[in-house]
Amino acid sequence: MVGAIVDIAHLLAGARLLSGDARGAASAAARGLLVDPGSELLHRDAIRAAHAAGEPADVRRAVARLRVELDDIDPEGDLAEETLCLLRELDR
Repeated sequence: MVGAIVDIAHLLAGARLLSGDARGAASAAARGLLVDPGSELLHRDAIRAAHAAGEPADVRRAVARLRVELDDIDPEGDLAEETLCLLRELDR
């Protein structure tokens, strides 16, 4: 059930971003993260939504939340390559 909710939240966030609705994308990601706070996929959606909204402070908060959530799950774990690529892309 959790996986299905994450998938739907991700699809909705992506669709909202494509339609230019950054706020809606952020909302979809946030709702999915309520169900699975450790979903790196949804954290990436939240980061993309904050970036699309032109809110650098929100981007920083989303990245910080991602790091906190994942550190709680696996303190020795690394971010997925896709996440690292996204963060490098946003640093440009």
